[in-house]
Amino acid sequence: MNPDDFEQHLRRQPLNAPPAHWRDEILGAALEFPARGRGLTTGPSLVKSLRDWLWPRPLAWGALGAAWIAIFALNSAAAPNPAELAQARAGARVAAGLAVLDMSQALELVAEPGAHTAADNPRRVPPDQGCIANQPPQDIV
Repeated sequence: MNPDDFEQHLRRQPLNAPPAHWRDEILGAALEFPARGRGLTTGPSLVKSLRDWLWPRPLAWGALGAAWIAIFALNSAAAPNPAELAQARAGARVAAGLAVLDMSQALELVAEPGAHTAADNPRRVPPDQGCIANQPPQDIV
């Protein structure tokens, strides 16, 4: 049977009338539709459309939103206040200044070997004091 024969066969079939109560339901919904469908979607219909979009897993969406709110709250609570930032910056400046000072002293020592002694640098510890590596080995009992 080719498609043309099938169509002819369907045309010869008698159409059954739909149930009478269906007609009333369909016409009632059709009359109600224009009243609902006019204008821009605002108010409850916007909420309904968002709910329908999020419907597959509303609990998961809610949990995800709560997690983001918690992340933002904890992030803002953990942020340092201006006084802490100023103190950290001052400490960094002091550390950088000390590093430059230590570097300049090291460069002086390299430039003039033997010119400086331990007495010249009060921060320097003589080799025989304060360093475990410079002490003679002891027997462990």
